[in-house]
Parts: sequence; structure tokens; C-alpha cells
Amino acid sequence: MMFFANILMLNLLVIYFRAFMKKISFFILLLLIPLINSGLYMLGIVIIWFLFCLLLSYKEIIHTKLYIGDYFFLFILILYGIITIILKPYTLYSLKINTYLVSMIYISIVYIFISLLREFDYDYIVKIFRYYLIILAATILLQWLTYFLTDDYIDFNKIFSFGESESRYTSLTFKTLGLIRPTAFFTEPSNASAIMTMITFCYLYLIKKIDRYVILGFIVSILTLSTAGVLIGSASLGISLLFYSNKSKLRTILFKTLIISLCLIFIFYTILFSLERINNTSEYNMVATRTVVANIIQNQSWYNHLIGNGINILSSPIVIDGYDVYDYSFRDSGFFINLYYSFGLIGFVLFILWARLKIKNNIHLLIFFIILQSKFDYLQPVFWLLIFTISILNEKKLNHHGSIYSNTKLSY
Repeated sequence: MMFFANILMLNLLVIYFRAFMKKISFFILLLLIPLINSGLYMLGIVIIWFLFCLLLSYKEIIHTKLYIGDYFFLFILILYGIITIILKPYTLYSLKINTYLVSMIYISIVYIFISLLREFDYDYIVKIFRYYLIILAATILLQWLTYFLTDDYIDFNKIFSFGESESRYTSLTFKTLGLIRPTAFFTEPSNASAIMTMITFCYLYLIKKIDRYVILGFIVSILTLSTAGVLIGSASLGISLLFYSNKSKLRTILFKTLIISLCLIFIFYTILFSLERINNTSEYNMVATRTVVANIIQNQSWYNHLIGNGINILSSPIVIDGYDVYDYSFRDSGFFINLYYSFGLIGFVLFILWARLKIKNNIHLLIFFIILQSKFDYLQPVFWLLIFTISILNEKKLNHHGSIYSNTKLSY
């Protein structure tokens, strides 16, 4: 009898340990996904860890449901990528063929990850997004604190890219002012702010209300001092604060007044810094870079307006209508301009309709569109983390059993 009891206890321990390892592994994979494009070494690490997560989830893989809408996204992306490679008038050496393949790899990883994540309890899903948000916020605040205390910048990006890249945490203007633009684990402050706001929105979308972690996420996005980060973070934070409430009405009013005042100050100084950078010819020209694709769109044919120009991932610059176009020209032009250039009016309208269908709340939808103004495009892993979170991790598909959020109502 004791023998069978020991066997039963051992089985229970194995089941508990497997469940614990599975939760830890998926949380680590969530942390790694935005780092996939940090270099080949990191891509290899993510693929190995992803396979480990699949091994732990072999039972759930069999029962994973497939969603036609998500496959439609992937089908259109692959179709336009193939058409671009085949039909573009410039030679293939200008296109980064290997990047097309790598992009499909990490988009597939994100899709499978979110599909399997849906099988977890709702509380766990909310917690890992909250913990990731806290880790990003703590990292950016640590970089600020360390710089003020020691005058040294902690370059986490150099560590996670295995020395292949370094953070662009300063510029001539900011160096003169004695300021930095923290990048967390990424190359540029705009990358850090984009990922911060997207993770914050994923968390907001899951809990269906404004809480202190949502506010923290948008505030820390502003602290990257990226022009896009300040403007997008301030706009998202301002809209969120309109619907934020606390038990104490006076405290709520004072809190809103303080944060909105800080946002206005940040916006004012960011505009001044941006004008300085525009007029400083030795630095990156923000306006010229961000208007190249928009200028090309104005002169394109009617059928390009209708169906787009395909997906362009460039390894070397090309000339279109007299404009020098680089790979970053598409990313820096903004999501909607990039989307219109690539997929035309049809693709643009279909995406808007998809967003309206998936995001029922008007405030969520408005913040979602604001966040997409960051320089991250549709080939970035964190963008697909955002898209598949909205598509797959909605309240109708999640396991709410025993969840403290199961009865959560919209606070606006």
C-alpha cells in the first residue's frame, strides 16, 4: 500500500514540476520574443527555447485550434512578399531575401506561442504581461538612475546582441544637455518606447480597464525621450487618464493634473529638441527621412494606390522617383503610411475593419491606432505579438475559470 502511495506522490510531483516548468518557460519565451531580431545568436536561442516550450506542451499542441482570420493575415503577408521578390523592377541584390525567410520564422513562432498561451489560465496570462511590463520599466529606470549616479550607461543591448550592436542612447543635442535616451534591451530609444507601449496595450486589452501598471507603462515610454515615444506615450497616457478613477476623487484629480502637466512639459521640450535636430545637419534628419515614402506615394500610379507596392526589405538603397530609399525609410515613415505603400487602399481598409471587429471598445481602438504610429512596422516580432494577442487572447477564447478578472467590466 505504501508503495502505491509513493508512486502516486511521485506522479503528482512530476505533474506539478512539469506545470511549473511550463509556466516559467512560457514567461521566459515572452521576454525573448521582442529580442528575436537582435542577431543570429539571439534568434538561435529563441528557436531552441521555443522548441523546449513545444516539448513541454506536446499534449496541448494536438488540441490547438486554428483561426482562419489569422491565417488570412499570414497568407497575404507571404503572397505580397513572394510577389515583391518576383515582380519588382530592381534586381534581387537590393532585396534582403534571407530577411523575408527569417521574418516568417519569427512570425510563426509568435503565432504558435500565443495560440498555446491561450490554453493557460487567464490570471497567468495577465500576470506574465504585467511582469514583463514591470521588468521593462525597471530596466529603463535603472539606466536613468545609474547614469545620474555614475555618469555611465548600462548597455543591455550590447549584451543581448552578443556585441553585434550597441545602444544609440545619446546624440549631440542630448549629450550637450547631459541627458540620455534609455533603450532597455534594444538598439534605439524608439524601439524601447514602441515595445513598452505595445506590451502596455496588450496588458490593457487583457484586463479591460485602466490601472496603475498601464499608467506606469506609458510614463516609462515617455522617459525614453524618443520623439515618437514622448508623443505616443503622452497621447496614450492622456486618453487613459480621462478614464482613470481612484477611490479618492481629490487624489484622482491631483494625480491627473500632475501627470498631464508632466506630459505637456515633455511634449514641449521634445518639440524643441526635434527642431534642434532638424536644423542640425550633422545629425539624423527626422523630417526628410519620414517623408520619403509619403512623397513616393503621391506620385505613384492608380493601381499602386489600390493594391500597393509589395513588401520591401532592402539590403542596399534604391532610387524611386528620384528619392534615395533605404530599408529604414519604410519603418520610419510610420505604420499606416508603410501599410498603405505596401498593401494599398484595399489592405489599409481591411486592416482598419479587422481592428474595428476585434477591438470593440472605442477607447481601446483609439489607443491602438496611436500606438501604431511608432516606427515599428509589420515585420517586427513585437508587432505580431500585439496583433495575435488581440486576435487570439480575447475574452471569448480565454479560460476564465477561477480568474479574479473573469467579472471585470470596462471602466469607461
